[in-house]
Amino acid sequence: MGRRYNAKTQDEHLEAGTFRADRHGDPNALVPGKPVPTMELGEQGKRVWAEVLEQLPEKALGKVDSTKLSLLCVLTDRLHQWLDRWALNPDDANARIAVSQLTQHVDKLGTQFGLSPKDRTKLAKVVYLQPDEESDPFLAFLKEGEAIRNADRN
Repeated sequence: MGRRYNAKTQDEHLEAGTFRADRHGDPNALVPGKPVPTMELGEQGKRVWAEVLEQLPEKALGKVDSTKLSLLCVLTDRLHQWLDRWALNPDDANARIAVSQLTQHVDKLGTQFGLSPKDRTKLAKVVYLQPDEESDPFLAFLKEGEAIRNADRN
């Protein structure tokens, strides 16, 4: 995605005093803090919580992700409750509908936390491939080129 017409660079916003991290900062910046459960989790929910935190890099999830991750865990608990009920009575239409709907919700939320291999490839672009600014020669090359272009403009 190229630069918009008349869009200022981050440095120009800093010089003008108009820089706002939410608008002009890095959209892929990792969020600080550690997620904390915001709801009571059952056995299956605690298992999912541990799996998600174990598989993602330490700073991939922030405190802001607590509610969504807690919801995923609570829905997983409910899904297993309904699966148990359905196993006892396979003709229970309510259990079948609940399992179907809960499975869709769990799958949808699970994609955001990389619970399948396909989802992890999407996360890799944002989470796993965060460049290390000090040791990445290509990133240093790009910044050097940007500095030269900015110097030519002035």
